[in-house]
Amino acid sequence: MTSKNRTGRGLHGRGARGKPAMVCSGQGPVLMRREQLASSAILLLLAVWIGVSAASMGLQSELGPGPGFFPFWLSVLLGGFSVALAVTTLREPVPAVRPGSPFRMSVWSLRRVLWVTGAVLFFLIASRWLGYTATVFVILLVLVKSLGNRSIAVAGLVALCGSVGSDVLFTKVMEVSLPVSRLDFLARLSLF
Repeated sequence: MTSKNRTGRGLHGRGARGKPAMVCSGQGPVLMRREQLASSAILLLLAVWIGVSAASMGLQSELGPGPGFFPFWLSVLLGGFSVALAVTTLREPVPAVRPGSPFRMSVWSLRRVLWVTGAVLFFLIASRWLGYTATVFVILLVLVKSLGNRSIAVAGLVALCGSVGSDVLFTKVMEVSLPVSRLDFLARLSLF
């Protein structure tokens, strides 16, 4: 016996105007709700830890804000956002799900997650050897080409502008020192 909707048709059959009825993705919404609550709890614990650590470094110094001032207020902001995420998640109604239909990540979503995770790992490993600018160039080139489905010329232009632009922003505007290449030929090509 199949369940019937308001039109008298089975839930697995055709919907209005003869189009296939949308089938809920099973456990997806319930799992997503649990994941959001777990994420907010982890972020809240992280915010508390950062806040306590920053407060122990000192919030004030003789010259003004101490070394823990900005991390402390960023931890307060992170804690506020994690509480807001939990409240928003708890206030959303739980959608009705059909038991037995598994939640599956699409291949495209999994591919994007793997590309971005690989890019982060590549940055952690390669920035010591290639330097900041060259590493960001390679990452942007690969991500824009593979995930953005752009031509190599467009990907190269985006990678060049993004890597050089972020280098200028960090080194010249914000006066942050970035990793320099350990390879001689790349160190000689350095713009700054």
